[in-house]
Amino acid sequence: LAGRDEQLDAFEVTLERLARGRPERSVVLTGLRGVGKTVLLNALRSTAVRAGWGTGKLEARPEQSMRRPLASAVHQAVRELGPSGGIGDQVLGVIRSFAQRDNGSRLKDRWNPGISVPAAVGRADSGDMEIDLVELLTDVGGMARDLGRGVAIFVDEMQDLSPVDVSAVCAACHEISQAGLPVVIVGAGLPH
Repeated sequence: LAGRDEQLDAFEVTLERLARGRPERSVVLTGLRGVGKTVLLNALRSTAVRAGWGTGKLEARPEQSMRRPLASAVHQAVRELGPSGGIGDQVLGVIRSFAQRDNGSRLKDRWNPGISVPAAVGRADSGDMEIDLVELLTDVGGMARDLGRGVAIFVDEMQDLSPVDVSAVCAACHEISQAGLPVVIVGAGLPH
């Protein structure tokens, strides 16, 4: 992490601004292989954990939708926040519906998220990744705001996301920033 103090300090400011309901941009770290992107990504996650935020991490893979890995990362972040019953169950239902809506695959039959509440109907289940991701992160961000905390999702190997997934992430980040929700996406990947 030598020479990364500026980036670490800037991320602390990002978390503080988001915690106060101020708009802030999500973060994308780029660089060639071996320059320390993943190490920095993990350090930023530790910063979020120390700030009391719920965190989740996924690694993008070529030719794989980010729907299931993202649902798992968001589920991990929500579990770290610790809500139970009420709004917590509602958000867990939305996470489950998001994960199970995987256009044409049999993911619904295979994915065991460890979520005992039923999938929400009519929320994050349209099949359109952009719409579903905006709804998922809006609900998660609203819950985090109500708890006085935040959620940070970390995406490694971001260059392996499909164009549809990248577009959905950009749209969701824009929406949650405009709404002043305490949610941040931090990505790391190759420059291309």
